[in-house]
Amino acid sequence: MANKTRRRLTKTELKKDPIAENLMKGMDFLQSHLKELIGLGIIIVVGIIVVQMVVGSSRKAENEAMAGYITADILFAQAEQYSAANQPETSVQALQACYTLATEVYSQNSNRSWGRRAAILSAKAGIILGLDEQVITTLQDLLSTGPDPEIANGARIHLAIALENRGGIEDLRNAALHLQEVVDQAPAESMIAAEAMAGLARIAYRREEYEEAADWLARSLAITGDTTDFASYQLARLEFGHY
Repeated sequence: MANKTRRRLTKTELKKDPIAENLMKGMDFLQSHLKELIGLGIIIVVGIIVVQMVVGSSRKAENEAMAGYITADILFAQAEQYSAANQPETSVQALQACYTLATEVYSQNSNRSWGRRAAILSAKAGIILGLDEQVITTLQDLLSTGPDPEIANGARIHLAIALENRGGIEDLRNAALHLQEVVDQAPAESMIAAEAMAGLARIAYRREEYEEAADWLARSLAITGDTTDFASYQLARLEFGHY
């Protein structure tokens, strides 16, 4: 059987073909809106470039914050080593450098995780240097931003210490509130909970609430397993009423 010759479509028939009709409409649209489409394409390309630049800048800032924190942390460790080696002047210099750097990292990166860690580190150094007022201001600012629980608990611990050092009646009350919040929020057997309990024991002792102080200290020691003579002596004094 002979093959049938395929008949070519006329223009009229081609116009009735829905696929071809849509293609022709698309070509007409492109031709009539070419300038607008080119402009839209440029906007999209520019947008992609801007997003890439922002992401790259954010990553760079995060890395710089991390580097600053690590450097400050090394300075803090060096300060401890100099102190242990009976070099107090060198230790203080390292501690001051740590405080200055950590404070700067936080001020420039207060919304970044490494910046917030730097705030805690600057508080540790500041408390040792006796800069309680500055530490209180920094940590109150940090807590007002609603940081994650780990950062918040660290901030509350050190804020409580600074308030305790300042020592007013209201300061001690606020310090106890911060520490109690750590106890309530932190895992029950965690070291940070034990540290908060020890702080509550100190505050209760200063208030002459000796039974409460003994209870908090005993709970703290049950977690830490601290068997040092000083801790045992403190607990014994509280339990036997030798205040």
